[in-house]
Amino acid sequence: MEGAALTCPPGIASSANSTSNIVAYERRSINSYVWERPVKSASDASPDEPVQSLNRPAEVWVITAVLTIQTLAWAALGAWIILELVTGASSYLATALFEVVLVVLAVAWMAATVVGTLGVRPWSRASLVAIEVLHIAAAIAAFQGYLVVIDLGWLLLVPAILALVLAFTPRMTALYARRFQED
Repeated sequence: MEGAALTCPPGIASSANSTSNIVAYERRSINSYVWERPVKSASDASPDEPVQSLNRPAEVWVITAVLTIQTLAWAALGAWIILELVTGASSYLATALFEVVLVVLAVAWMAATVVGTLGVRPWSRASLVAIEVLHIAAAIAAFQGYLVVIDLGWLLLVPAILALVLAFTPRMTALYARRFQED
């Protein structure tokens, strides 16, 4: 190997000014060439490339707003359940504690999804789909369940469908695919 020239497949070291990328490739060093990529400013970025600033498509902002409102609503529900638990209005202590734990976990999950969506993380769309499908199921239950509350059903259904439709627009799909390739 000492007399052989160091060569790399096309695209790995073609834009580098040093041989460290080639050496990293020959030594099979995983991701050792990533840190040498040039840093681009917002003015250097192409229109198709996501910029690491607040310049995100409108869909991202709408989805983030919907998720944030849903998260705050679930947090308010959790506060109400805790208030019932403290005042003794709850008939069963174990059930109320279990509901509090479930709501706290749901709020944490949704808050993580809000942060992931704002950062356009690839996993956040799958999490968004799961959350919104659960909201649609709750809306259907509100429409035809034991206690029919039509207004609550619409409050759950409309934002869930809006977020799902926006998450699968061609621009968002391309943005998530690009972010997936970067990660």
